[in-house]
Amino acid sequence: MQVQRVFPQDENGNTLIPRNALPIGDNGKPVLPQGEHKIVTDEPVDVRVRVLKEPPRKQNFSPKLINTGMMVGWLRNEGGSFVFRTPDGEDDVVYRIVRAPGRYPTEDGGHVVNHFFECEVA
Repeated sequence: MQVQRVFPQDENGNTLIPRNALPIGDNGKPVLPQGEHKIVTDEPVDVRVRVLKEPPRKQNFSPKLINTGMMVGWLRNEGGSFVFRTPDGEDDVVYRIVRAPGRYPTEDGGHVVNHFFECEVA
């Protein structure tokens, strides 16, 4: 699924970017946004995602993506489903969790390790 984060703006038209949404650079420090009219804030802001392409029916999501989305606020975990929060007027995208990361037994007595959340559109 290809998405773009949508950040809110203040009364002066400045884009408000929460510090926890900044990408981490090779040096291990947050990469500050380039350009004018961007403000990094420690205050909570209502970040959403805009779906750029039709979401695939089945999708694997990494725990890192899920944790980041929930921490920043554009993703919610609602009773066995992940809800990708979209801007007002657009339908949220909901994926049902089919299998969570973990170790699962196989029919031959072995096991398989799943590192991702296996999901499908609800």
